[in-house]
Parts: sequence; structure tokens; C-alpha cells
Amino acid sequence: MSCDLCGKSGATFLVRIEGVAYDVCSDCRRHGEQIRTVTPRKRSARVQPDEHLVVRADAAKVLRDARSKSQKTQAEIASLAGVKTSEWQAWESGTRTPTIALARRLEKLLNISLTEQDVVSTTTVSSSPSSQEFTIGDLMKKR
Repeated sequence: MSCDLCGKSGATFLVRIEGVAYDVCSDCRRHGEQIRTVTPRKRSARVQPDEHLVVRADAAKVLRDARSKSQKTQAEIASLAGVKTSEWQAWESGTRTPTIALARRLEKLLNISLTEQDVVSTTTVSSSPSSQEFTIGDLMKKR
């Protein structure tokens, strides 16, 4: 965990500065009122496979076509998927999209592809020379 103000690694204090809570290092904690000491949590070794997945933009059409192909009603498919008929109707009409977890389940149930890799764009921002991360401290004027 890095300091939200200066970017140093090892931020261990939660501090309120002008009404906003920040994770800061021991040097920056003097800029605000200390709320508590933060103990770093152990990261889970479990990998999140769905981390960069999104539901396809044409999910409504894919769901409608898959249901038509299976020759089932919306109520029947919704029952198989474990959702309300109104939820399925909203997905087919495009007013709502299923969550990633539901989309994955629907992919297996209907043998279709509803998810795709999210295209993440990165922006390069010049930050303080001591850190490669962009922090709040890079934006604000320190007193």
C-alpha cells in the first residue's frame, strides 16, 4: 500500500484531511487528524479469473438468438437460469445486462459467448521523482 499523498510505500495510517480519509505514511500523517493505524491485509493467493471481463455490448441480441434457437419461452429460459422472467426480458430488450457471474453461467447453460476481455487503456502521467505512482500530493499544494 502506498501513501496517497507522497507515494511512499508502506502507508500505515488512516488520516482525515479536510474531511476526506487518506492512507498515508508516517511522514504525511501530520497533515491531518489520525483516524486509526492500518494493518496491511494479507492478499489472497486466489486469482480472480473474471477480473478483466465485461459483458458484450450485443448481449441482448445474443441472448434473444440463443433462446429462439433453443425453442424455449422467456419464462422457461429464465427458470433454467434461476432468474425472474422480468429480469430475462430486461436482458433481451437491452435495458439491463447480466452480471459477469450470471453471464458466465448463461454461457455454459446456452453454449454462447457473452463476455469478452475488457480493453484497459493506460495513461502516462508524470509524477514526483521519488515515485512512479500518481498521488493526491502531486495535485495539491502542501502547506
